[in-house]
Amino acid sequence: MSTTAAAAAADAAGAADAAAATGSPSVADRLEIQELVTRHALWMDERARTDPRLLFTEDVSVTTPAGPVQGIGPLVDRIHRHHPAEERAQHLLGNVLVDLDGDRAAVRALLHVTRIPRPDAEPLFLGGTYEYQAVRTAAGWRLSRLKMTPLWRTGPWPAHH
Repeated sequence: MSTTAAAAAADAAGAADAAAATGSPSVADRLEIQELVTRHALWMDERARTDPRLLFTEDVSVTTPAGPVQGIGPLVDRIHRHHPAEERAQHLLGNVLVDLDGDRAAVRALLHVTRIPRPDAEPLFLGGTYEYQAVRTAAGWRLSRLKMTPLWRTGPWPAHH
């Protein structure tokens, strides 16, 4: 590592430590929130196999093209209904922006989804955005609100959607 790069890394680490000590937003908070939204995408791909309480507040509010849903139980039910076992899906996120405000954060991410409902079906490709609200809880950051807005699509919506 060059002297300049080492100095920049030390400055960044010092700034993060100072932010943590003063209670202001830290690099660690941003990284935890970015990981949280990445885990959300994987959770979708894996059809909600992991505990949703690791990602969401109990009263999470979700709005997608399939309509609104409130609470973890109804959200998991929707995932199982709209993403059957034979479906293959991949949710890719990019350009994740985190705007921290104390114990709350607004997050925006670009989304690219590929869904293949059945091995013999035409794939759906979808581009859009996710807008999240995250809150700091005793267990760490959790998603309290999520809105998915499609911007473009090719291929048919799956019949079960």
